[in-house]
Amino acid sequence: MLINRLTALAAACACAFCFTGCEKGGESSAADGGVTSVQTESPAPTAPVELKDYSFPEFMAETSPSEMLTNVTEVSFDPAKAELKLDESPLSQYDCDTCLFGEFYTYTDQGFVGIVNSNGSEVIKADKYIKAEPVSNSLVRLDYPADSGESSDLILLEEGYGTMVDESFDEENIQIASIYDDVNAVDQYRLIVNDRVDEAHLWDKLERVSLASVATKKSFPAIYRGTIGGRNYYITFDEYYNMTVYEAAYAFVRLKVSDEYGECYVLDGDDYSELGKMIESFGSENQSAKPSKDETLDYIQITFGLGTEEQTVVTISADGFCFRDKTSTKDEPPVKYFSTYSKETFVDLVNWVSDVLSEEYADIAPAEPAEQAP
Repeated sequence: MLINRLTALAAACACAFCFTGCEKGGESSAADGGVTSVQTESPAPTAPVELKDYSFPEFMAETSPSEMLTNVTEVSFDPAKAELKLDESPLSQYDCDTCLFGEFYTYTDQGFVGIVNSNGSEVIKADKYIKAEPVSNSLVRLDYPADSGESSDLILLEEGYGTMVDESFDEENIQIASIYDDVNAVDQYRLIVNDRVDEAHLWDKLERVSLASVATKKSFPAIYRGTIGGRNYYITFDEYYNMTVYEAAYAFVRLKVSDEYGECYVLDGDDYSELGKMIESFGSENQSAKPSKDETLDYIQITFGLGTEEQTVVTISADGFCFRDKTSTKDEPPVKYFSTYSKETFVDLVNWVSDVLSEEYADIAPAEPAEQAP
């Protein structure tokens, strides 16, 4: 009955999965401000008692656990680089106010917008559109007045000329091409978008996934998951086939310290490997004590293998008891078992989250976009 109770507690996301089995001479307590001390005994009776402190990582109070797509590594289109505001017009015959893609200019006449090339030749007359906005590399959306009832048009601007196009999104225009690697005797993959091969990426694994399988508030008409060199990524497309690449979250961390609770992701592949090796390095201890029913103990719970066929949930409480729950989408039975670690291992994990994962979230920023196509 006790094991059943603990198993149920470990599966609860927001509930503290807690164990006890306190050793004589050792104790854990919660101090004001969420700072907790763990007192452990040295193997040598005459050695001084070491006191380790830990506290709730402040950054976790500011994270958004519902948003997995945060670590942008690459974008194929940057609106800020596609459109440049002008202080003065480079053409004497037009009062140009913006430059598009480095070779076209927009001007306004009686509330309508027109487009000319760098030679002053007119591409779009200023007589029916009120806005010209870049939406992809070389692609501009032309908006009619709001009361016209007309849908926007799209124009492709290349080599000094403009061509009206119909760019309605169709996922059939995104395909996965398999390329056999003779040297390593494996298949690798590239994306083909609108008959153009994405030469910048050669994926070890690549598959389309549903948006519902990703914890995100964002919306995309298509999303893919790929792997390169052991690192996992999500590749998203908008309605104009612009591509954004996010490094995928590798693990999910839940942490309770005193009366504070927080959640965050492990967003970096190197940190994920370090965390796994850290836990595997913990040495088990021989104890006859059993996990207690004390649900107020501090704990950390880590879900390894997000987005993969196998996931392992590791729950370690402040008294050192650890419960592992491994599940698989394959026809394999789940694996569940207890182990006992030193109480210091729990403190080490909390401090690792505070030191390492806080840096991940501090460093999150949009990547430098790819260069514009000529």
